Amino acid sequence: MFDFIFILLFGKVVFLANISVDVQGTFSIDLEKPISALTPGAKIEIDVSSMINYEPGSSVKEFRKKVKEMFPPGSIQAVLVPIKGKDLTLEYAGNFGFNRQEVMIYLDSSSGVLKGKKIKKIIIFSSVKIQDAKLFWKNYLL
Repeated sequence: MFDFIFILLFGKVVFLANISVDVQGTFSIDLEKPISALTPGAKIEIDVSSMINYEPGSSVKEFRKKVKEMFPPGSIQAVLVPIKGKDLTLEYAGNFGFNRQEVMIYLDSSSGVLKGKKIKKIIIFSSVKIQDAKLFWKNYLL
């Protein structure tokens, strides 16, 4: 119960940057203010709505297939560089969410993100084209 109240009070989604990776490559972000995780389920979300969107009434199964063809699992990674300690890699494992307005690709870690670790830099590696996307940090998972 305490965790739920803590997330309600302090949980947030932070806009990090607009990103465009026109070809396979790397995108680096030096953060002005460090970010950290409230829960081990913290993750990076990439809004790729400018590249693909869900048309209401179309097949959800076909749309999911289309997203995974455009963004194959393992094609995008993010390295979180902390102020102190070891780097942590988040990976797109094929998980995403969508609604009529947006399509969000999730980069997370199966081992979880250490709570409270201050992240000063994020490096995105992509083997697929990403254009006009928005990058967010979600510091919790319910």
